[in-house]
Order: sequence, then structure tokens, then C-alpha cells
Amino acid sequence: MTYQNYQFKILAFKLLNLSLSSVAVFLSASAIRAQTDIWSTTEEVPIATQLLPLKGTNFSVIKSHSPESDNIDWLHGIALVRHMDQFFASFGCNEGRENTATEIAKYSTSNDGGLTWTNPQLIDAGDAPNLAISHGVFLEHAGKLWAFHGAFYNRLENVHTRAYRFSDQTQDWENMGIVIGKGFWPMQEPQLMADGNWIMAGLQVIDGLGKPNNPAAVAISHGDDWLHWDLHTLPKAEELQLWGESSVIVEGNQILNVSRWKQPWALVSTSDDFGKSWSQLKPSNLPLAASKPYCGTLSTHQKYIIGSIYAGNENRRAPLTIAVTRPDSGIFERVFVIRDAVWPGPGESNPQTSLAYPYAIEHEGNLYVAFSNNGGRGANRNSAELAVIPVSALVVTNQDKQTLAQSSNSGIANAYPGDVGIEDDPRVILVENFEHGSIDNLREQWDTVRDPEVMSFSSQVPAGSSGKQSLLMTQRAELGSGGDLYRVLGDGYEKLYARMYVKFAEDCEPIHHFGTCLGGNFPATPWPKVRAGEPTAGDKAFWVGIEPYGNKWQWDYYAYWCDMRGSPPRGQTWGNSFIHDSSLAVPKGKWTCIELMVKMNEVGRSNGEMALWIDGRTVSHLGEGFPRGKWTFDKFLPGQSGEGVRWNQALGDREYFTTAENGDPFEGFRFRTHDQLKTNFLWLYTYITRGTRGHANMVWYDDVVVASEYIGPLRSVD
Repeated sequence: MTYQNYQFKILAFKLLNLSLSSVAVFLSASAIRAQTDIWSTTEEVPIATQLLPLKGTNFSVIKSHSPESDNIDWLHGIALVRHMDQFFASFGCNEGRENTATEIAKYSTSNDGGLTWTNPQLIDAGDAPNLAISHGVFLEHAGKLWAFHGAFYNRLENVHTRAYRFSDQTQDWENMGIVIGKGFWPMQEPQLMADGNWIMAGLQVIDGLGKPNNPAAVAISHGDDWLHWDLHTLPKAEELQLWGESSVIVEGNQILNVSRWKQPWALVSTSDDFGKSWSQLKPSNLPLAASKPYCGTLSTHQKYIIGSIYAGNENRRAPLTIAVTRPDSGIFERVFVIRDAVWPGPGESNPQTSLAYPYAIEHEGNLYVAFSNNGGRGANRNSAELAVIPVSALVVTNQDKQTLAQSSNSGIANAYPGDVGIEDDPRVILVENFEHGSIDNLREQWDTVRDPEVMSFSSQVPAGSSGKQSLLMTQRAELGSGGDLYRVLGDGYEKLYARMYVKFAEDCEPIHHFGTCLGGNFPATPWPKVRAGEPTAGDKAFWVGIEPYGNKWQWDYYAYWCDMRGSPPRGQTWGNSFIHDSSLAVPKGKWTCIELMVKMNEVGRSNGEMALWIDGRTVSHLGEGFPRGKWTFDKFLPGQSGEGVRWNQALGDREYFTTAENGDPFEGFRFRTHDQLKTNFLWLYTYITRGTRGHANMVWYDDVVVASEYIGPLRSVD
């Protein structure tokens, strides 16, 4: 099937008569009036929690961020190629800031399929004052290896492309000089077209850094002559502001260009004459964070686009995903998640990390995807990382929606719209939807219900719920501090997930303590048995709560266990916290889905774990060796480094220490010292100690589920 035979037909995209509210904020009404359709009109673009998982993907680190040892602070734009039975990876790097004259181009090689890489070696450092050589692309053809790198003077002045030829004999790169001028910077490996010429996609830096007019562009070769290229700028509306890093998909004489811009949608343009003329760039109906995309065609004849692609993306460069078509189609139908910001595998993990600037090549049944990971540091102070994906894992079938519903990434709830029937799933341990006739009926389902007089049922329920009522706790200072629900979970579990929906009234005063709380007592007790201000006994107890943290109204953990950290002036141990992300503001007057995971450690090890999801998005995952950060008394600060401080109980005083440049690996959790202690209770409560007399502080709870696997948000019954 050719492009003439299917809906995507590059010659003339079907324009939808839909206004673009996301575009209208930035463009005048006359600029762009329609979307271009490259995502299926019969399939919804998935949200982040509905992304398909990829099976069999392996990860490795090409170049870690370690400026203290190699003087490379900024790194970006990894490129990949296979040549002479080894992989090459190139990148731009800098001891200073991005887009400054000290940028140089380096490369590493791998002889074991990308598992390990050599120390970086030089491609070019520039042979003139204030000349920067930055990141580029590779081309391997007829046994010869070429590289094409963006270069500039000073701060992105006189941008151009330089060519380099690799010598297999000397293992050096020969500088072939400037081959494309007028601001062109390549972003994708040259693609062979049916007319015998090659097309290399990128952008044209016209206005320069921070300016609006830097459009997508392509360079077209003269056959296999790599030293002569013709530059073609893609047309755009005058009002359209973009830094047009772009990539192309080639089929015959017809070409699709996919470009980034300021808004989280892919810009597209088409050509039917081998890239010589182009339609005007227009937003598509495919979400894409404002970062360089990478496109191509697999050996299965599936088209792909790599970037951060999911519904509701507000220019967040994570998770890293890949959208694919069916074979010989041009309409994208599925999105798989390659890697999320927080995860336990090789590479950096941080809730604020950006996974960006992908580059992909296929080799022997695998798609090798290189990408930048800033570890939450910002300013493209990246490590270079690699994902190796079996091409067979990207096949689109009619059954993969069923696979999604059953996958741990999508969650148990995805298979039970409105949570109807979820209590019958063998992985589910407890369900509480508060559909009771009275508070007395509710009390029969829990081991402890403290202050039931503050509890009532409300008709307010979360979107997607099949229920008709929720539980409302109303705290009044003159009557007490709030209320509790506490339930023993049998003999206990090695790993548990607890999900609930919560809403705080818009005038709710600061919360002192709050739960969803998972924990363990040995022996089990039918009431909350916790002691504040001191560590727990490793063979007797631990507990982990999720709290809005008082005046901060910011989600974080509140954890007690035997190895918890203390604070001045006496080394007292209040609940330890681990996120400290100001973007995790607790919304008032709105339902929020909270999910907590606790995994017990093996006795004698500190390999216990905790994870937190807010509205289906992973915001934290901590375990042995991840993430990196530093301690400041009882607070672990992910992604931070430098001087840390802890309380030394033996000395009875504070103790200072220095962390690595990108933080020290988190030590993990030793929740227990004896395997008799397991996670065996759920505790929901509201505790307000500084409420105003006469004021009602209202907190709603609903759709509580405890299970042995990830649950995920409610799936709408519609």
C-alpha cells in the first residue's frame, strides 16, 4: 500500500474544521485555523497512565553526568550509528553553558551491543577563536562513516553544518569543512530518497537564540556527494513562533516533516517532489512536547515518532514515548512508553527529569534509541542514555488494548470501568467505596472508627466513579481534631498498593497529619499503634503516610521506620520526607487520585521501596540506589547535591558531609529487621490541631482500593 491508498495521504492532508484552543492563545485567528490529521480519528490519544508498556527493553548509560571527573557539564544531542561491527555515539558537550563557544563534539564506541561505552574521544573542538562544534548526525554508507555537525560562533552566530569523515585506519575524524550554511543545523540522519538523493532534516537558525523565526528546514544532497547540499526552508505562518528542530519520514517522492514548536503539538508539513517544495507547517492532532522529535520507518513497514507523546501533556519532557502506525499506514494508532522520569533501572531517576532529543537506528531486530536525561538538574546538564527495544514489541494488533488493560503500567482499575467488579479481582485485597446505608454500616467494615460523629456521606464523587456517595469528614476545633478509619490487612504482605480519592474544601485549614497510610505492626493491632518522635523497632513496626504538609499544601511522604533520620536540637525523629517538589501543589476543591506503594526489604538488606502516584503520574520512586540526592537532617532532597547534614545520635550533634556533584544514591529502606513484620494495616485519617473555632474543615474520601499490584486511577464507565 502506498501513500495514495490510505487516509494519511501526504500529498494532501485532510484538514479538520476544528479550532485549536491551545494554538489560539499564541496565534492570531488568521494564522492557523485547522489541525492536520496524523493520529487516528477513531482512537483516543492515551493519557500518561494509559501508555502501552514495552516488553523486553534493555537500558544502559552511554555517558554519565560526571563533571567533577571529566569537566563535561552540558551534554546534548546524542547520535547513533553502526559501523565496522561496533556502535558509535556522538554528542555535543561543554564545560560551560549551552550554546556557547566552548562547545565541542565528542564520540564514544561500544563493542557489546551498547551495554558499555568507551570514554569520550574528540571529533572536533573548532579551529578558530569562538568557534563551537556542537551535536550532529551520522551517516554510514558503502562502508564509510560520515558525521555532520552543527557549528556556530560566539552565541549561536553564523550557524552552519560541517562534515567529517572517519578513518578506519587512523581512528581519526577528517574535517571536510562547511557543507551547508545559512543557519542549517542537522537533527536527523540523512534518509535516502527514491530519486537517489539524500534528505537531512533539521532547523534553520535565522533569528537566533530566544527569537521566533527559526523554522524547520531540510538539506538535499547531490546523489552520494556529501559535500554539496541544497537548503530548503519549510514555509510557516508569519505569526508561528518556533525553534524548528525537525525529522522526516520518507516514502517514494512523498515526505512528511515533523517539527517541534512552542506548543505541545507536533507541527507537520508535506512534500510530494522529493523535498523541493513543502506545504505550510501546521499543528497536527498528535500531542508532542516542545522538544526535538525523531521519526523513521521500521523494517516492519511501521512509521514511528519518538518524543513525549500523550494526551494532556503540557510540554513535559517525560515520559519518553514512541508512537507507531500499522504496517504500510501513515496514521499513528498506538503510543508505547519507553521510559518514565522515575524508575529503578540503569540511568538517572528523578521526578523532575527531562528525557529528550531522541535519536534512533534499527539493527538486527532491535530499535536503539539514544536520549538525553538531565536528572532533574535542568539546563541540559545531561547524561547520555540508551534504550534497546525489540521491534517485535512495537507491533500494533487488535488485541493490544486488552493487553493494556491487563498490564501493570495501566493498572488494575483500567479493566474495571467505574471500579465495578474490581473487588472480584484476585489481586485486590480491600475495596471501600462508601456505598453504605449508614455510618454504623461503615463501622462494621473497619476495625477502628474514631470519632464517627464527624463522618457523614456526601453526594460528591470523583469523575469516573460508579458510586453515588463519598465519605465526608468534617473537623471542628471545638469538637476535636478529626477522625480515623483503620483496618488490619490479614497476616500482612511483602508489597502493597493503596489508592484513594481525596478532596479538600477550598477553605480547608492546614492539615497537621493525614492518611492514606500503609504500615505494619507485629503483632497486628486493631487500632493505630504509632509513637511520634522516635524510630520504630525494626521487628515491631513501621508506617508510611502521604500528606499535604500543613501550610505548604504540597504532597510528600511522612515515614517512620527503624533507620529514620533525626533532627536538631535533640535528634528527635519526626516523619521523614522525600520529594520536596513545589509543583506537587495540593489542589483544593478538586478530587485527587493518590496511590502509595510500599515494598518490604529482605532482612539484612536495605532494598525496601516506596512509590507515589498522583492522578496516575509517577511522582516519586525510592529504593536501594535510586534516586540520587542528599539528606538534610530528616529530609531527603532528590536531585540535590553539595553539602549535606545529618544528626549523629552517638555524638548527639549534627554531622556534615559532602555528596557527589549529582547527589549520592539513596540508600534504600530497611523497614524491618525480622521477616515477621509485614505491611498489615491501612489507615485513613484527618488530623487538624490548629483549626479555627466555629469553622468546618471538610475532607472527602472515596474509591479506596488496596491490591498487590498497581491499581491506577478510575476508568470512566463511559
